[in-house]
Amino acid sequence: TNLKIEKDHIVIIFSNGRLNAVSCIDGEVLWEKDFEGKSLEVQQVIQPPGSNLIYVVGFASSSLFEMYQINALNGELLKHESAAFSGGFLGEVSPVFGETVVALDSTGLILLTISFQNGKISFQQTPISNLVKDSFGPAKIIPSSVTGIFAIKMNAVTIVIRLTDENKLEVVEKTNHETSISDALSISEGQQAFALVQHAGHEIHLRVKLAHNWDDNLLKESVKMDQHRGLVHKIYINNYIRTDKSYGFRALIVMEDHSLLLLQQGKIVWSREDGLASIIDVTTSELPLERDGVSVAKVEHNLFEWLKGHMLKLKGTLMLASPQDIAAIQSMRLKNSDKSKMTRDHNGFQKLLIVLTRAGKLFALHTGDGHIVWSHLLQSLQKSKVCQHPIGLNLYKWQVPHHHAMDENPSVLVIGKCGPSSDAPGALSFVDTYTGKELSSLSLVHSVAQVIPLPYTDSTEQRLHLLIDADKHAHLYPKTPEAISIFEREFSNIYWYSVEDDNGIIKGHALRGKCTGEVADEVCFDTRELWSIVFPSESEKIIATVTRKLNE
Repeated sequence: TNLKIEKDHIVIIFSNGRLNAVSCIDGEVLWEKDFEGKSLEVQQVIQPPGSNLIYVVGFASSSLFEMYQINALNGELLKHESAAFSGGFLGEVSPVFGETVVALDSTGLILLTISFQNGKISFQQTPISNLVKDSFGPAKIIPSSVTGIFAIKMNAVTIVIRLTDENKLEVVEKTNHETSISDALSISEGQQAFALVQHAGHEIHLRVKLAHNWDDNLLKESVKMDQHRGLVHKIYINNYIRTDKSYGFRALIVMEDHSLLLLQQGKIVWSREDGLASIIDVTTSELPLERDGVSVAKVEHNLFEWLKGHMLKLKGTLMLASPQDIAAIQSMRLKNSDKSKMTRDHNGFQKLLIVLTRAGKLFALHTGDGHIVWSHLLQSLQKSKVCQHPIGLNLYKWQVPHHHAMDENPSVLVIGKCGPSSDAPGALSFVDTYTGKELSSLSLVHSVAQVIPLPYTDSTEQRLHLLIDADKHAHLYPKTPEAISIFEREFSNIYWYSVEDDNGIIKGHALRGKCTGEVADEVCFDTRELWSIVFPSESEKIIATVTRKLNE
């Protein structure tokens, strides 16, 4: 929020339970208000347009709504009101007008219009079934900063709702497509525009509307989209003045894989892989061997490309090359250099870096020049009905074919889980490191607390792995008869350690026998503790641990 006071712009920031007013001139904190010590779960910080008042609203308990009214000029607390609602609250709150927000009751079936005008809190209930006749299941609010507009989602259906001047709720759109709404953008005195993005298969439909006029579009465009980027997560818009004095709009879209796209005039102007800024784990893979007559370099350079390249080089020699031609010549030289060659070099220096990002996307990066060879958003780490909060954890080498290197591609094992809790069920994906294809995936019934790559491989050169769950049971993968036979043969030689860095403890473990009781399984084993080392917390803290690699 910006507030102009005597030529000084003030930015209102809420973070980590603190509300701060910061000067744009020198970054000085003008005042701050601490909500961290209070029982309030802050949902929204609202400043009505043209007002010197700030409202901090949220829930103090499952059924208690609270409002703090603060003077934006000096941070003085003007009012603090609370009101109980017997039906309880569910999920987030969305502002619709300066002193009005909407929320859901605890069942997710009733919309609550909460008004706090003049410091008095009141609730108005509207059953969703009154708005949408074929509604089913609990709803979820999609927050919006657009005046008078918000959206709810019920299963796969998104419903856009408007709050009228008579304080009544009115459905303006219902769609089966994934929908995102941008923040409001002031384009003139008293007028706000916003963007609505709907994802339909391989296309993104973008509309820009005025907040007070749903029926007309300021902009309507469709853009073809790569499916592997996932769904639209967020959208931001800004405007510019065209030569005919009308408004034009640009849209910056954040995709599910955390990549950024700039859309303008129905085209993707540029894209950027910002997912690489949040890397979780990395492993390496050898490049393919160069087969006789089938090298990647020869496949890529067909006759047309060869002729095109020679024409560009000739233009460069005759000083006739344009800046675009010069850039193309430099790109060709880089592609033809040994640094970016897509086959294994004699010394084994060049490799593929297989990178897992927080968004659940895998990248293969060439170590020679850092270019992206392929990228793939993993299906098992995308939000779904089965798993609402997928989290990627680790990468491991699954299959490294030495004896069949000419016939089989190496693959990696991607470990994830469904939810932030330690006992959340795990998820596995197996990915070809040369093509990026997801070969298969598994949804596990047990959690994954630790992964132990074992120094054994089967006849297909798949490495055996032990997955330790939160209850200290060990699960063997792959679950093949051959893997079980190898594992049972080496049963008494398998040891590993675990680290409790917060408690300063390292423990050694071994296997005891097959699981009993409810978790009984042919590939499930009980474990036992062999030893433990406790570091004195007053003088020592475990920062990192390391052990020998499997190939050492």
